[in-house]
Amino acid sequence: MLASKLFASRRSLMQMKNMNFAAMQQARCFAVTTKYTKTHEWISYDDASEVATIGITDHAQAELGDIVHVDLPEVGTEFSKYEVIVAVESVKTAADIYQMVDGEVLEINEDLADDSSIMNSDAEGKGWIMKVKLSNKEQLGELLDESAYKEILWSNIQIRSKGIAKDLVKMKL
Repeated sequence: MLASKLFASRRSLMQMKNMNFAAMQQARCFAVTTKYTKTHEWISYDDASEVATIGITDHAQAELGDIVHVDLPEVGTEFSKYEVIVAVESVKTAADIYQMVDGEVLEINEDLADDSSIMNSDAEGKGWIMKVKLSNKEQLGELLDESAYKEILWSNIQIRSKGIAKDLVKMKL
């Protein structure tokens, strides 16, 4: 009888430990905040590590076309909001990436130096550009959340479709 009570107690403790681990994992997921710019960059800030990851959105890479080179900054580079420290080159054009916050480069995505097409296949994942330490976390509040960014994308689609419709009317199609 004592053995079965000990076993039940141990099982309960294990279940509680597993529930606590699951709760910690969920809390960890909510510690990351992703924001966007009107110019199609993203930043994910991790409250736990106080490190932000920066990249371009999937929409931006689609507009650029096949990316052939990413000019990455050096680790330790300090930058200010609106400063250009990254350039992305594609078969169609080159684009400067304006910084959305003040900070310092902690790490760059070395994989992009070897294979910049990663940015085309996974712009908001493995195609990240750099990890940074923010100088002013409050600047994140000035950026767009996901729903506001999606509204901008939707309005761009509507504007383009109106333009296409006018072109079709002019061409009498």
